[in-house]
This record gives sequence, structure tokens and C-alpha cells, in this order.
Amino acid sequence: MALAGYEKYKIVTLPGSGFAETNINFEITVLKESAMEDDFADIRFTESDDTQLDQFRYSYSSGVSAVYFIKVPTLPADGKTIRMYYGNSGASLLSSGEDTFPLFDNFVGSDGDPPDATKWTISDNDYVKIDTNNLWMRVTWLNLDQNCTSIQEFGAGYSVRMKFKKEDGGTGRVKCGINNEYYYHTNNSTDTTHWFYKAESTAAPANGDDASHVVEIKRVDSELVRYYFDETEDWDKDTSDDSADKKIILRMIGTNPSDPFWCDWIFAYKISQNGVEFGSVTFGDEQDVLDADFSADDTTPNLRQIVRFTDDSTSDDTITSWAWDFGDGETSTEQNPHHAYMREGTYSVSLTVSTANNSDIETKTSYITVGARADNNWTGNMLDDIGVRILRTKLDERINI
Repeated sequence: MALAGYEKYKIVTLPGSGFAETNINFEITVLKESAMEDDFADIRFTESDDTQLDQFRYSYSSGVSAVYFIKVPTLPADGKTIRMYYGNSGASLLSSGEDTFPLFDNFVGSDGDPPDATKWTISDNDYVKIDTNNLWMRVTWLNLDQNCTSIQEFGAGYSVRMKFKKEDGGTGRVKCGINNEYYYHTNNSTDTTHWFYKAESTAAPANGDDASHVVEIKRVDSELVRYYFDETEDWDKDTSDDSADKKIILRMIGTNPSDPFWCDWIFAYKISQNGVEFGSVTFGDEQDVLDADFSADDTTPNLRQIVRFTDDSTSDDTITSWAWDFGDGETSTEQNPHHAYMREGTYSVSLTVSTANNSDIETKTSYITVGARADNNWTGNMLDDIGVRILRTKLDERINI
């Protein structure tokens, strides 16, 4: 059954890694289609059976494109297809970093509160805390090393992305990353310009301004760490078979008190723990949503009583065929068939409807329960609004009325 209330969908093909994967995160760029809302709040990603997937809207440009992360519970070695629904003006934004990622924090809270103790350990409640929905940190003369460290550890096959900066002033520097793989933001030794450096000071700086920037440390496998600055690949580092699980560390160190560090948000996401980087996600053509549905005028009929089934399917395209299965071995290709059950019992009923480009099936489990007829005078049950129907008896006798 299709996702209710949606006009369009596309088939999305997720590539495989050659290994069976679980709880994998995919980053998907969605380009605006005419049926989509300008803020992309109507986007829904589902399994092929329309089970909704956890998703997070990472960013969007109104009326142009959006970037979503999704969590895929199981991914076969050769990949699989999912669906992306859209075209529902009444849909509210569905976006949860907490549900989508193994670790997510946008540091929403009351000013002065410590960060979430279920996610982080901190060095000092007074100098590592929430401020205007950011993580705020600074060093003091009494403590020139402040830190916020994740409780959870992450091994090869995980990536950490965050947005942070250190304000101008002092000689302190901020180090953010996974253990010894990090970016740091510091004053240049010869002037007041800020620089984002990679883990080794010999590596060229990525940027020299005091604005917040997005950095990412991706542990591709035990031997390769890939650095990204503002979502552009910046540096590959050989880690020489380092497969240990490690904590995320946000750390500020200095030789004297300095102006503070700010972190807007941070999340960790799972790529592949088998050292394989996934290929591109691909989209199929736009399709109209076809929603198979049906009803019956009586779901508890007597034996041999005629049940009138009605096709309640909806589609923006023309439905061209119907295939009914009444659960007792009998079928029909009529749009609105009539059927009589010859044996007592409980029956599941399914309807498959098709258009020129699509098909959908609706199955209602244990939908019809047939009881014994009330008496032997059952000819009245054979009359309907169309006229006279001929019913089979258990002995396949033909009765003419």
C-alpha cells in the first residue's frame, strides 16, 4: 500500500558495498521537482514496502535542493531500492538527528547547563556548557586544558561532522576530531588571523578566517582517514592499520586564557565497516502514486451469501486492470466483483491494481469471516441489484432460478 496523502514518488537505488550492512547512513541530495514543497518538508523515504525510514534534513536551499541523511536498517551486499515520496502540501517536516545517527547533538538547552551527560563527559561545568544553543568552552589560568569527550566510541567505518570556531583572542587553540585525528583552529603565530589546520602542523591550512566552518573526519577503514573542510575533500591520511574504537574529543588548550570556542552541532554517522566507499545513489523517473484499497459490504457473511467488493483505489493515472484474490482459491479481474464463499472460515483478500507504469497491492488479512447460513431458505441471498446470479453448491450442481 502506498504512503497515504502523497502524489508522487521515485525509486531510489542504494549501492551495496559487497558486504551485508546494518544501520548504514546515506547522504542524499534531492533536486526540486514541481510537486515538492519549496522547503522539502514533504519528503519521505521508505522501504519498498512503504515502511518509513529515519531521516534528517541536513540542509536545503528553498525551491532548489535539499540534503537528507537516512538510516537504512539492512542493506544487502548488492544494494537495494527504496522509495522517496513527495507531493503532500499538508505534510509536516520529518527530521530527527537523534533517530537517524548513532550520535547527534545540536546543544539545545538552557544557558549554563552542561551538555547531555548521556552523550558527553566534560572537564569543568563552569567552562564547558550550553550557551545560546551552542557548546561553549574556554580555558582559565587554573585550567589551560578543557575538553568535552563522547561516551560512545567509534571505529573504522564511521565519520564525524561538526561545525565550530574559536573566537579571536589569546593563544589557545581548539582541537576537534576522533582521538588523534582532528582539525584545530588557532591564531597564526605571526598575526591575528585564524587558521583551520589539519592534524599535523606541516599540512597546509584549510582556511584563515574567524567564521564557523564545517569539518569532517571520516575513518574510511583502518588505514585511511579522509579529512573534509566545508564538505570538500581536504586531505587523505595513512593511519597504518589503526582499527581501534575511539572517542570524539572537543578540546581547548592554551598557554593563557583566551576567548571561547563554539560548536554549533556535531553528529557521527555510519558508512561501511568493511573499508568500502559506496557508489552514487541514483533516482528513477517520477511516478504517480498508486494506492490500492478496497472494501466489502459485509465482512461477516453467511455461507453462500453474496459479498459485494468495491475498488477504492486512488491514482493520478488511469487504472487499467484489477486482480482480486478472495483467499478461497477464487479470483476475479472485475473492478467491483461479487463473490460468494462456499465454506465456513476466515479469509484474507487482496487486490492488485495496475496503471500503464505502475502497480500496487493491498492485502487485508483475515478480512472475511464466513459463518453457517441461518436456515435452508437461502435463495434470498442470491439476489442482488444487478439481477439473478447462479451459485455453485458443494456438489457443483447448477440451480436455475
